[in-house]
Amino acid sequence: IPLWYSKDPSFFDAFVVAVDERTTDDTVLALEQTIPAHVPRHIFHYSFDGFGNSRTEVFEHAWAKFSNISHVMVADPDWKPNMDLISKSDLTHSIETYQFKIWDRSGLTTRNTNWLMKHTPGLYFEYYVH
Repeated sequence: IPLWYSKDPSFFDAFVVAVDERTTDDTVLALEQTIPAHVPRHIFHYSFDGFGNSRTEVFEHAWAKFSNISHVMVADPDWKPNMDLISKSDLTHSIETYQFKIWDRSGLTTRNTNWLMKHTPGLYFEYYVH
């Protein structure tokens, strides 16, 4: 979670986190200790059914718990964005998705992604292996 924080601590209005039911470590405890106490959160366990289906399930939980937020961002622990280049003031309701660059954990591989989008009912995530 800290990798996805921006310099602006108010960037995130809430966190919805899916924890794979096969996880045997203290992930949930670590999340509870990492997400600031004032930030609403919903942490749930899920059965992994592919990246697209699993992330779609997160969108469904996000809409059910926090339908009042304007945008959602997919935060993957294997990737790190440059949050300094993403500003909350850039988010408008006229643009469906926002592209930004992410790096893998080693910092060697980059990818442009549109994992920041308007929060609407029925969002789904398509994942293609390439």
